[in-house]
Amino acid sequence: MINLIFRADDVLDRLRRHLLITSLATYFEPGYGNIVYVYLTSKGVVRGVRNVGGEEFFYLTEERACKYGIPRNYLYPLLSSPDHVKFFTFIRDDWEEIRSR
Repeated sequence: MINLIFRADDVLDRLRRHLLITSLATYFEPGYGNIVYVYLTSKGVVRGVRNVGGEEFFYLTEERACKYGIPRNYLYPLLSSPDHVKFFTFIRDDWEEIRSR
């Protein structure tokens, strides 16, 4: 679908040449876990998102943030699923609607 709107190869080529864009390979070496999982997912051997752990630590509910006394300015909203984004834009009102549910 995105190729109908943009020419993805042109966008990727431009990003690769940009001085402020750095390949993740500069910082990370692909390992067994992530590459094999991506390959198996692409072949349909496994499905869904793999649980990488740490969700309870990194993804706080408002209640847990209050319990630990974490100031609001250290917290950022999180969309728990891309399914919440129905359009190309996502504004604060959209976030508040999801949050209220």
